[in-house]
Amino acid sequence: YGDNIAGIFVAPEWQRKQIGKSLIEHAKKDRVPLSVEVFCKNTNAIRFYEKMGFRKFSEYMHQDFNEILWVMKMEED
Repeated sequence: YGDNIAGIFVAPEWQRKQIGKSLIEHAKKDRVPLSVEVFCKNTNAIRFYEKMGFRKFSEYMHQDFNEILWVMKMEED
């Protein structure tokens, strides 16, 4: 799972300050393609990852939370 982003969490008061973008750009230096899993109801996260170049690859039902997760992948530029 060296190419999987387990999660990016930025405190609300620090959001929209390019921190998440900087973290993704740093991760891209060493690992491409990158992937991330996002709950489909988390539309803010989906929009963020789409802006960063991720696209929906697949989806599955998370057994513990009984919610749909999207697997999103970023390919090389």
